[in-house]
Amino acid sequence: MTTGLTRLDQQSADRPRRLLIATGGSAHSEIALRTGLGLAQQMAAPHGASGPVQVTLLSVARTRAAQATAEQILARAAEDWRPAGLMLRQEVRQGNPVDEILAALAAEPVDLLILGERSGHRLSTKLRGSVVERIVGRAPCSVLIVRESIATFARVLVCDSGVDAPGVVDTLRDRGLLALLAAEARVTVLHVMSQISAGPGVSGQPLRAGAQSLMEQEAREGQILTRDLAILTAAGLHTTAKIRHGLVVDEVIAESREGRYDLVVIGAHRTANWRGKLLDNLARKLLTGIARSVLLVKS
Repeated sequence: MTTGLTRLDQQSADRPRRLLIATGGSAHSEIALRTGLGLAQQMAAPHGASGPVQVTLLSVARTRAAQATAEQILARAAEDWRPAGLMLRQEVRQGNPVDEILAALAAEPVDLLILGERSGHRLSTKLRGSVVERIVGRAPCSVLIVRESIATFARVLVCDSGVDAPGVVDTLRDRGLLALLAAEARVTVLHVMSQISAGPGVSGQPLRAGAQSLMEQEAREGQILTRDLAILTAAGLHTTAKIRHGLVVDEVIAESREGRYDLVVIGAHRTANWRGKLLDNLARKLLTGIARSVLLVKS
Protein backbone atom coordinates (compact mmCIF):
# COMPACT_ATOMS: atom_id res chain seq x y z
CA MET A 1 0.00 0.00 0.00
CA THR A 2 1.31 3.45 -0.90
CA THR A 3 0.02 6.79 0.35
CA GLY A 4 0.70 10.45 -0.32
CA LEU A 5 -0.70 13.58 1.34
CA THR A 6 -1.03 16.91 -0.44
CA ARG A 7 -1.87 19.92 1.79
CA LEU A 8 -4.11 22.18 -0.25
CA ASP A 9 -5.16 24.70 2.37
CA GLN A 10 -4.56 25.55 6.02
CA GLN A 11 -6.46 23.16 8.24
CA SER A 12 -9.28 24.60 10.30
CA ALA A 13 -9.56 23.93 13.99
CA ASP A 14 -12.85 22.15 13.26
CA ARG A 15 -12.78 18.44 12.42
CA PRO A 16 -12.77 18.13 8.65
CA ARG A 17 -15.51 16.27 6.81
CA ARG A 18 -13.92 13.12 5.45
CA LEU A 19 -14.83 11.84 2.01
CA LEU A 20 -13.43 8.70 0.38
CA ILE A 21 -13.68 8.47 -3.41
CA ALA A 22 -12.93 5.05 -4.90
CA THR A 23 -11.75 5.02 -8.51
CA GLY A 24 -10.30 2.39 -10.79
CA GLY A 25 -9.85 4.22 -14.06
CA SER A 26 -13.05 2.95 -15.73
CA ALA A 27 -15.42 5.42 -17.37
CA HIS A 28 -18.01 5.28 -14.59
CA SER A 29 -15.44 5.55 -11.80
CA GLU A 30 -13.87 8.55 -13.56
CA ILE A 31 -17.31 10.19 -13.55
CA ALA A 32 -17.59 9.46 -9.83
CA LEU A 33 -14.12 10.93 -9.27
CA ARG A 34 -14.93 14.19 -11.06
CA THR A 35 -18.34 14.43 -9.41
CA GLY A 36 -16.96 13.66 -5.96
CA LEU A 37 -14.17 16.24 -6.17
CA GLY A 38 -16.60 18.84 -7.45
CA LEU A 39 -18.94 18.11 -4.53
CA ALA A 40 -16.06 18.29 -2.07
CA GLN A 41 -15.14 21.71 -3.43
CA GLN A 42 -18.77 22.77 -3.05
CA MET A 43 -18.88 21.49 0.54
CA ALA A 44 -15.76 23.47 1.40
CA ALA A 45 -17.10 26.68 -0.16
CA PRO A 46 -18.59 29.31 2.17
CA HIS A 47 -22.21 28.53 1.26
CA GLY A 48 -21.62 24.86 2.01
CA ALA A 49 -21.05 25.72 5.68
CA SER A 50 -19.47 22.31 6.14
CA GLY A 51 -16.02 23.44 7.25
CA PRO A 52 -12.79 21.92 5.96
CA VAL A 53 -13.05 18.83 3.77
CA GLN A 54 -10.51 16.01 3.59
CA VAL A 55 -10.71 13.80 0.52
CA THR A 56 -9.03 10.42 0.18
CA LEU A 57 -8.66 9.23 -3.40
CA LEU A 58 -8.50 5.44 -3.28
CA SER A 59 -7.56 3.08 -6.09
CA VAL A 60 -7.36 -0.70 -5.69
CA ALA A 61 -4.93 -2.62 -7.89
CA ARG A 62 -5.69 -6.32 -8.20
CA THR A 63 -2.05 -7.13 -8.97
CA ARG A 64 1.35 -5.61 -8.22
CA ALA A 65 1.79 -4.93 -11.93
CA ALA A 66 -1.35 -2.76 -11.95
CA GLN A 67 -0.21 -0.67 -8.99
CA ALA A 68 1.83 1.79 -11.08
CA THR A 69 -1.21 2.51 -13.25
CA ALA A 70 -3.34 3.09 -10.15
CA GLU A 71 -0.78 5.53 -8.78
CA GLN A 72 -0.76 7.43 -12.09
CA ILE A 73 -4.56 7.74 -12.03
CA LEU A 74 -4.51 9.30 -8.58
CA ALA A 75 -1.52 11.55 -9.29
CA ARG A 76 -3.27 12.92 -12.37
CA ALA A 77 -6.44 13.60 -10.39
CA ALA A 78 -4.47 15.33 -7.63
CA GLU A 79 -2.76 17.53 -10.21
CA ASP A 80 -6.00 18.45 -11.97
CA TRP A 81 -7.90 19.25 -8.77
CA ARG A 82 -6.42 21.71 -6.35
CA PRO A 83 -9.54 23.44 -5.00
CA ALA A 84 -9.15 25.74 -1.99
CA GLY A 85 -10.33 24.28 1.30
CA LEU A 86 -9.55 20.65 0.48
CA MET A 87 -6.96 18.34 1.98
CA LEU A 88 -6.28 15.74 -0.69
CA ARG A 89 -4.84 12.34 0.17
CA GLN A 90 -3.92 9.55 -2.23
CA GLU A 91 -3.98 5.87 -1.34
CA VAL A 92 -3.35 2.75 -3.41
CA ARG A 93 -4.23 -0.71 -2.08
CA GLN A 94 -3.65 -4.10 -3.63
CA GLY A 95 -6.20 -6.90 -3.56
CA ASN A 96 -9.94 -7.43 -3.97
CA PRO A 97 -11.74 -4.08 -4.48
CA VAL A 98 -14.61 -4.90 -2.11
CA ASP A 99 -12.31 -6.07 0.68
CA GLU A 100 -9.83 -3.22 0.29
CA ILE A 101 -12.43 -0.45 0.14
CA LEU A 102 -14.06 -1.82 3.30
CA ALA A 103 -10.64 -2.08 4.94
CA ALA A 104 -9.96 1.57 4.12
CA LEU A 105 -13.29 2.54 5.69
CA ALA A 106 -12.42 0.56 8.81
CA ALA A 107 -8.97 2.16 9.10
CA GLU A 108 -10.30 5.65 9.85
CA PRO A 109 -13.70 7.37 10.22
CA VAL A 110 -15.28 8.49 6.95
CA ASP A 111 -18.41 10.64 6.59
CA LEU A 112 -19.16 9.69 3.00
CA LEU A 113 -18.01 7.05 0.52
CA ILE A 114 -18.38 7.92 -3.17
CA LEU A 115 -18.55 5.17 -5.79
CA GLY A 116 -19.30 5.05 -9.50
CA GLU A 117 -21.62 2.57 -11.14
CA ARG A 118 -23.05 2.11 -14.62
CA SER A 119 -26.70 3.11 -14.84
CA GLY A 120 -27.78 -0.35 -16.05
CA HIS A 121 -26.84 -3.86 -15.00
CA ARG A 122 -26.97 -7.20 -16.72
CA LEU A 123 -29.42 -9.67 -15.16
CA SER A 124 -26.56 -11.92 -14.01
CA THR A 125 -25.00 -8.99 -12.16
CA LYS A 126 -28.29 -8.22 -10.43
CA LEU A 127 -28.69 -11.83 -9.34
CA ARG A 128 -25.27 -12.19 -7.75
CA GLY A 129 -25.06 -8.61 -6.48
CA SER A 130 -22.84 -5.90 -7.92
CA VAL A 131 -19.54 -4.80 -6.39
CA VAL A 132 -21.22 -1.57 -5.33
CA GLU A 133 -24.10 -3.40 -3.67
CA ARG A 134 -21.70 -5.60 -1.70
CA ILE A 135 -19.77 -2.56 -0.50
CA VAL A 136 -22.86 -0.52 0.34
CA GLY A 137 -24.33 -3.30 2.46
CA ARG A 138 -21.26 -3.44 4.71
CA ALA A 139 -20.05 0.16 4.66
CA PRO A 140 -20.30 1.85 8.10
CA CYS A 141 -20.96 5.29 6.57
CA SER A 142 -23.33 6.93 4.10
CA VAL A 143 -22.63 6.11 0.44
CA LEU A 144 -23.11 8.20 -2.70
CA ILE A 145 -23.48 6.10 -5.85
CA VAL A 146 -22.81 8.23 -8.93
CA ARG A 147 -24.46 6.91 -12.09
CA GLU A 148 -24.32 9.87 -14.45
CA SER A 149 -22.17 12.90 -15.06
CA ILE A 150 -23.68 16.02 -13.54
CA ALA A 151 -22.18 19.26 -12.29
CA THR A 152 -24.46 19.72 -9.29
CA PHE A 153 -27.48 18.18 -7.58
CA ALA A 154 -30.18 20.80 -8.22
CA ARG A 155 -33.29 18.55 -8.25
CA VAL A 156 -33.33 16.13 -5.35
CA LEU A 157 -35.80 13.52 -4.11
CA VAL A 158 -35.56 12.67 -0.40
CA CYS A 159 -37.41 9.56 0.78
CA ASP A 160 -38.04 9.58 4.53
CA SER A 161 -40.09 6.75 6.03
CA GLY A 162 -39.92 8.19 9.52
CA VAL A 163 -39.82 4.67 10.93
CA ASP A 164 -36.66 5.17 12.99
CA ALA A 165 -34.92 8.13 14.59
CA PRO A 166 -32.91 9.99 13.56
CA GLY A 167 -34.61 10.38 10.19
CA VAL A 168 -32.96 10.78 6.81
CA VAL A 169 -33.14 14.59 6.81
CA ASP A 170 -31.90 14.81 10.41
CA THR A 171 -28.89 12.69 9.46
CA LEU A 172 -28.18 14.77 6.36
CA ARG A 173 -28.08 17.87 8.54
CA ASP A 174 -26.14 16.36 11.43
CA ARG A 175 -23.45 14.82 9.17
CA GLY A 176 -23.01 17.98 7.08
CA LEU A 177 -24.27 16.21 3.97
CA LEU A 178 -26.83 18.88 3.04
CA ALA A 179 -23.83 20.73 1.62
CA LEU A 180 -23.77 18.12 -1.17
CA LEU A 181 -26.86 19.79 -2.64
CA ALA A 182 -26.68 22.84 -4.86
CA ALA A 183 -27.37 26.20 -3.25
CA GLU A 184 -31.12 26.78 -3.48
CA ALA A 185 -31.68 23.25 -4.80
CA ARG A 186 -35.28 22.11 -5.23
CA VAL A 187 -35.94 19.23 -2.85
CA THR A 188 -39.02 17.02 -2.84
CA VAL A 189 -39.61 15.08 0.38
CA LEU A 190 -41.53 11.91 -0.41
CA HIS A 191 -43.45 9.66 1.95
CA VAL A 192 -45.15 6.55 0.59
CA MET A 193 -48.38 5.59 2.34
CA SER A 194 -48.77 1.83 2.47
CA GLN A 195 -50.55 -0.47 4.89
CA ILE A 196 -47.28 -2.08 6.01
CA SER A 197 -45.73 1.28 6.94
CA ALA A 198 -48.88 2.40 8.70
CA GLY A 199 -49.19 -0.81 10.70
CA PRO A 200 -52.24 -2.98 11.44
CA GLY A 201 -55.48 -1.35 12.51
CA VAL A 202 -54.96 1.94 10.67
CA SER A 203 -58.07 3.20 8.89
CA GLY A 204 -58.13 3.84 5.17
CA GLN A 205 -58.58 7.62 5.51
CA PRO A 206 -54.92 8.46 6.35
CA LEU A 207 -53.72 6.08 3.66
CA ARG A 208 -55.57 8.14 1.03
CA ALA A 209 -54.67 11.60 2.34
CA GLY A 210 -52.37 14.07 0.59
CA ALA A 211 -49.29 15.77 2.01
CA GLN A 212 -50.95 19.09 2.86
CA SER A 213 -53.88 17.35 4.54
CA LEU A 214 -51.61 15.18 6.67
CA MET A 215 -49.55 18.18 7.76
CA GLU A 216 -52.63 20.23 8.65
CA GLN A 217 -54.11 17.34 10.63
CA GLU A 218 -50.75 16.85 12.37
CA ALA A 219 -50.90 13.15 11.58
CA ARG A 220 -47.72 11.19 12.30
CA GLU A 221 -46.66 11.28 8.65
CA GLY A 222 -47.58 14.97 8.46
CA GLN A 223 -45.39 15.76 11.46
CA ILE A 224 -42.45 14.01 9.78
CA LEU A 225 -42.96 16.02 6.60
CA THR A 226 -43.33 19.29 8.51
CA ARG A 227 -40.11 18.67 10.42
CA ASP A 228 -38.19 17.67 7.29
CA LEU A 229 -39.35 20.73 5.37
CA ALA A 230 -38.38 23.02 8.25
CA ILE A 231 -34.82 21.62 8.35
CA LEU A 232 -34.36 21.86 4.59
CA THR A 233 -35.87 25.34 4.34
CA ALA A 234 -33.57 26.56 7.12
CA ALA A 235 -30.67 25.37 4.93
CA GLY A 236 -31.82 27.66 2.11
CA LEU A 237 -33.37 24.92 -0.03
CA HIS A 238 -36.68 25.10 -1.92
CA THR A 239 -38.96 22.35 -0.60
CA THR A 240 -42.05 20.41 -1.60
CA ALA A 241 -43.80 17.63 0.31
CA LYS A 242 -45.31 14.75 -1.62
CA ILE A 243 -47.33 11.67 -0.73
CA ARG A 244 -47.67 8.64 -2.97
CA HIS A 245 -49.89 5.66 -2.28
CA GLY A 246 -48.95 2.05 -2.95
CA LEU A 247 -45.96 -0.24 -2.61
CA VAL A 248 -42.88 1.61 -1.37
CA VAL A 249 -40.38 0.29 -3.93
CA ASP A 250 -42.72 0.79 -6.89
CA GLU A 251 -43.73 4.31 -5.87
CA VAL A 252 -40.21 5.56 -5.11
CA ILE A 253 -38.86 4.21 -8.41
CA ALA A 254 -41.82 5.71 -10.30
CA GLU A 255 -41.33 9.12 -8.67
CA SER A 256 -37.58 9.05 -9.40
CA ARG A 257 -38.37 8.52 -13.09
CA GLU A 258 -41.25 10.96 -13.40
CA GLY A 259 -39.57 13.78 -11.48
CA ARG A 260 -36.32 13.67 -13.48
CA TYR A 261 -34.27 14.15 -10.33
CA ASP A 262 -30.50 14.52 -10.26
CA LEU A 263 -30.23 12.63 -6.97
CA VAL A 264 -32.41 10.28 -4.92
CA VAL A 265 -31.76 10.11 -1.17
CA ILE A 266 -32.86 7.02 0.74
CA GLY A 267 -32.15 5.71 4.22
CA ALA A 268 -30.86 2.45 5.65
CA HIS A 269 -31.04 1.43 9.29
CA ARG A 270 -29.27 -1.40 11.08
CA THR A 271 -31.76 -2.92 13.49
CA ALA A 272 -32.47 -6.49 14.50
CA ASN A 273 -36.26 -6.37 14.39
CA TRP A 274 -38.36 -7.46 11.43
CA ARG A 275 -39.08 -3.90 10.33
CA GLY A 276 -35.36 -3.08 10.16
CA LYS A 277 -34.67 -6.16 8.03
CA LEU A 278 -37.47 -5.13 5.70
CA LEU A 279 -35.99 -1.64 5.35
CA ASP A 280 -32.61 -3.15 4.44
CA ASN A 281 -34.36 -5.24 1.80
CA LEU A 282 -36.21 -2.17 0.52
CA ALA A 283 -32.94 -0.23 0.29
CA ARG A 284 -31.38 -3.05 -1.74
CA LYS A 285 -34.32 -3.11 -4.17
CA LEU A 286 -34.26 0.67 -4.51
CA LEU A 287 -30.54 0.69 -5.25
CA THR A 288 -31.14 -1.82 -8.03
CA GLY A 289 -34.27 -0.18 -9.44
CA ILE A 290 -33.39 3.53 -9.41
CA ALA A 291 -31.48 4.69 -12.50
CA ARG A 292 -30.41 8.03 -10.99
CA SER A 293 -27.51 8.72 -8.67
CA VAL A 294 -28.40 7.58 -5.14
CA LEU A 295 -27.29 8.78 -1.72
CA LEU A 296 -27.81 6.03 0.86
CA VAL A 297 -27.90 7.67 4.28
CA LYS A 298 -26.85 5.59 7.27
CA SER A 299 -27.69 6.91 10.72
